[in-house]
Amino acid sequence: MPPIIPLDFIGSAWSLWPPHSDREGLNLVSGTRKIASDILSVCLIRKGEDPIHPSLGLAPDLFEPLSNYAPQYWVYHVQDEISRWVAGIERLSVDVVDYEDYKNRLVTEVRFVPKQEADNHILTFGWYAYQGAIWDRDFDTFLDEITLDGSPFKALR
Repeated sequence: MPPIIPLDFIGSAWSLWPPHSDREGLNLVSGTRKIASDILSVCLIRKGEDPIHPSLGLAPDLFEPLSNYAPQYWVYHVQDEISRWVAGIERLSVDVVDYEDYKNRLVTEVRFVPKQEADNHILTFGWYAYQGAIWDRDFDTFLDEITLDGSPFKALR
């Protein structure tokens, strides 16, 4: 299946993340921030929530046991879904790593190189905060942990 918007350039788009903002949840994103926003959308949307693209999304169904997922299983599926749905990525690598500076803290790292620039970008967020956003809709904690290239990525503006 082709990407959502098959563009030869990265372009810009409306982002729905975070769900609560000064602009009622809509933020204009462009460039690298558009790719990061699209990656978050793939991770947070449940299949069937987008009526135009019913197979878009990775978030589990209500009774699917996400808490029993091994991070490696999730990494395999998310990398495939991101490659399938997010346009403008030349290279992609997804991993869940154990940061030794914090006890019992797993961090998801999504490394990508946009097609139009030869620069590596890293989108990171907490593994357990991601599970909280999926199951409990605790977006505040999840959004507080998102970084893009080491800088907070809260507003996605």
